[in-house]
Amino acid sequence: MGGGFWLCHKGTCENKNEIDITESVGVLTDLTHKWAYDWDQIMHSNSIHRGSPCVEQVRDQKKMTPPTKNHERFYTYGFYWKSHTELLFYLDGEYVYTLTPPVPFNQDLILQFSIEAYNWNPIPESGSKVATASKEDRTTLVDYIRVYELRD
Repeated sequence: MGGGFWLCHKGTCENKNEIDITESVGVLTDLTHKWAYDWDQIMHSNSIHRGSPCVEQVRDQKKMTPPTKNHERFYTYGFYWKSHTELLFYLDGEYVYTLTPPVPFNQDLILQFSIEAYNWNPIPESGSKVATASKEDRTTLVDYIRVYELRD
């Protein structure tokens, strides 16, 4: 299964924006799509102007490879919404990359944390960790989420 830490806004038909601070999965299987070969050891981020009947979806995205697999240790993910056109991302307190939203992101967004199964990394019908692992090994742990407001 996968975990995501992201911001979103339903918006209007023309203005549906999303910022994915990180997306990843815990374990890959033989069923995982080949393009996702590294998603068990990745920090992947997006700035997405979401598609709708009014507009086509466009995005800026980047990724980096942390030193260990996602499930092997705790990571601290950071995000600084510097401006409507500049989004900075951090891993364990270190700057890793900047995204430029495809349109100016100038609206309030809702903070989301999700655990989900993806169709490109399906859970095997038998023998999966979902079916066989302990509750501790099937649990995503979040120590805390902090939000700061920058003031002059």
